[in-house]
Amino acid sequence: MERRERLFWAALLASFAATAAAQSDKPEFQTIPNVNVTCMTPNGTIVGGTRSTWAPDMYSSFLWNAATKTPKWVTSGTDEDTDKGGAYVKVTNEGVVGGIMKDKDLVVEVPGDEWMPASSFMLTTAAVWKDGKTYKLGIGGNDKNVFIDESDGSYISGISSDGNVVSGYLQWAYFPQLSVRWEYDVASDTYKGLRYDLPENTEISATRGLSSDGNITVGQAFFDGANHAIVWTSVDNYRVIDLGLTAEDGINGTAAAVSPNGRYALICVNFSSGAKLAVYDVQADKVEEVKVANAFDVSGYVIDNNGNFFCSITDNVSFMPKTHYYQASSKTLIDMNYFVQQFAPGVGDVPDMNSAQPAAVSADGRYVAGNLLVGGESQGWWMHVNADAVTVPAVSGIKAFTCGIGRITVKW
Repeated sequence: MERRERLFWAALLASFAATAAAQSDKPEFQTIPNVNVTCMTPNGTIVGGTRSTWAPDMYSSFLWNAATKTPKWVTSGTDEDTDKGGAYVKVTNEGVVGGIMKDKDLVVEVPGDEWMPASSFMLTTAAVWKDGKTYKLGIGGNDKNVFIDESDGSYISGISSDGNVVSGYLQWAYFPQLSVRWEYDVASDTYKGLRYDLPENTEISATRGLSSDGNITVGQAFFDGANHAIVWTSVDNYRVIDLGLTAEDGINGTAAAVSPNGRYALICVNFSSGAKLAVYDVQADKVEEVKVANAFDVSGYVIDNNGNFFCSITDNVSFMPKTHYYQASSKTLIDMNYFVQQFAPGVGDVPDMNSAQPAAVSADGRYVAGNLLVGGESQGWWMHVNADAVTVPAVSGIKAFTCGIGRITVKW
């Protein structure tokens, strides 16, 4: 690694600490134009992501500092110079970054025939940027010829705060296939790959997230004809969370996210006649189902250390997805526009957020970052809210409750 790159990462670590110390409690909303936000540090001060379009600069990534409000473009690569590229997926308070990049050492040769000439492509590899070094995690001992497209390879879904544990999966034939865990080995200065234990008859699986200490992993596995939500408490121990449903119900479940402290997992299960949301308390081994009125489809985004989460809900009336926030203390769902109004009063001009896609939430829930289409253009956003300033009132005796600006919906 060149000296100036080492100096950059040293300066980056210093800026993380300085930014965290400088944050105020004033609500704030910032847009980050022409980017795709993929991650944020658990303290909410640094946002990471890529350009909103791949062309012409492949695998370019930025880190955006909440103090300066300016993106710093860190990686930029091409097919001819892959080592300088990288798409950031996760970033930690300690300045460790996880993502993907192209690997010129993993080339698949495609033989030609009478219709098509011979060709080749580079696989995608999970990568970690740590201590001024780039670590390519690769595909382990798997035969590279099972990978049929340049998008195939290894991917990261989560990274521990110190960067020593990484969760992810291998993808081939365009879809995630195998859940993988990588652990850093000091002696060899490399990452060793492990396979997560899975239920018998599992056909395919994928991880979706990892706690900051590297102990709790979430994801899904396909077996017995259905996708099931899985929570791993170690690489060898897992729990299946189906919310009382079975494969006969046509379930499609996933553990969509885990809180940074590893206490809570966000469970989403769609099935033939509806959809369910739940928060799984890993420590207590307890499921708290979230009542959702007229749910047709649900998908989860992120969850904080208190069990509050962001999700998308499509109802069976409008069939239009809408982003919601769930407050665990009051067991209440509110739409995203109402969330901004209640938790960031006086924040100023904010676009319609009901179609926003949160990509990250800070551990304490005070910072949220994600993406939004505005005027047909993709843009990133970052928001600081007064998470303790407003409590959405709980309503007793009602099975389901959602609210938005100028609208309250209840169901008995």
